[in-house]
Amino acid sequence: RSLLPGQEKAKSILIHPDTGRRLEGELIPRMKEAMDLVLLAHRSLLPGVPLVGWDVAIVPAGPSSNENLDATVLLLEGNLSCNLFCGSFEYQRYHDFIDAHFQRLCLRRVL
Repeated sequence: RSLLPGQEKAKSILIHPDTGRRLEGELIPRMKEAMDLVLLAHRSLLPGVPLVGWDVAIVPAGPSSNENLDATVLLLEGNLSCNLFCGSFEYQRYHDFIDAHFQRLCLRRVL
């Protein structure tokens, strides 16, 4: 789901806006490996940061490879200022999460 500029309510995106490829019902190859990679990166590089937007590319290994079986997972970057305004999420849950994180930081500073 995504909230595009000018929209007031998030919509499901069924067609990729750049390629025109249908997205609904498609499985993303190597998703578990991508998730494992960003978890490792987060734990290793930014363990004290509560929220990072990780960009990952899942690309074919070569021109003659099977797109789903031979895909390579690449970590592109971590964004510390995520574009939350473009996505849909549970605002209250997010605010509670961030509030709890800052309260823990404040307690550390006092101690």
